[in-house]
Amino acid sequence: MSHEAVTAVGTSNIALIKYWGKRDEKLILPTNTSISLTLDENLSARTTVLFSDKIKKDTFYLNGQLQDLSDKEVGEKFEIVNRIIVN
Repeated sequence: MSHEAVTAVGTSNIALIKYWGKRDEKLILPTNTSISLTLDENLSARTTVLFSDKIKKDTFYLNGQLQDLSDKEVGEKFEIVNRIIVN
């Protein structure tokens, strides 16, 4: 692998009225309908993962700023991503 990048974009969806319970467990049908609002793609989260043989150590940028992977909270999340990628 010389260089590969993968980007995922997730838009926010806010439930205004959420369904409660199921009227049919087998078919997984809700008791009542729900109403939700999906925000504009300009308000989305964008994540890019870059793999390259030229990169010698893991780095993580959040909003354009390099993050400290030795920070417990950041490091734990990064390890989860690494486990998913390796498997």
